[in-house]
Amino acid sequence: AEQGESLADKLTHRRNQSALKVPRPIKAQMKAATEALKKKGLAKKALGVGKKLPVIELINSKSKKFLLNDFIGNKTVVITFYRGGWCPYCMLELDQYQAMITDFEKAGVDIIAISPDSVMESRKTRKKRNLSYKLFSDPNNTAAKKLGLAFKVSENIIGIYEKFGIDLKKSQGNSANELPLPGTYVVDSKGVIRYSFVDPDYTVRAEPSVVLEIAHKLVKSK
Repeated sequence: AEQGESLADKLTHRRNQSALKVPRPIKAQMKAATEALKKKGLAKKALGVGKKLPVIELINSKSKKFLLNDFIGNKTVVITFYRGGWCPYCMLELDQYQAMITDFEKAGVDIIAISPDSVMESRKTRKKRNLSYKLFSDPNNTAAKKLGLAFKVSENIIGIYEKFGIDLKKSQGNSANELPLPGTYVVDSKGVIRYSFVDPDYTVRAEPSVVLEIAHKLVKSK
């Protein structure tokens, strides 16, 4: 694999750029929202290592319902939940997986990305980012809820998002104002979660090279 910048480096760069651009009062509110999520302990309560992946129903790019569990079959997969096509940190993450796609394919590992975006939005993201792996829609964050990732976005943050031109109602096709914590999982061929990364700070993600290494070991030990 090409030894480029790590995802962590790219996220830090983006955070620094954002720090220069976003007015201080807005930054303070966003930081407070992240802190509130940390206090809630969602990440600790989320489904973790050793737990079986629950039955998850998603919508594919043809607007058809299907069970993720059947789709996975008995393969080792990486499942990553992202907030939406509007989230720059999520897009850096999805791009990094795409940049490493041949490494994942060689290792025999599939990548699946899930968001509460509508099917149309998911399609747009896939096309715009030129992604060759699957993006699935999780309407109303049903799957995210089963994994303990979903939370309600506070009114003041919704207001900030609107100022940024982010419209959750439009991108998700509902008015629930809910999002998933970005979570990344490696699920083995028996459907058991063998690695989980969940952080209430949406600017922090699992490092794809670490995820690949863990998934590859599972394939080899099968």
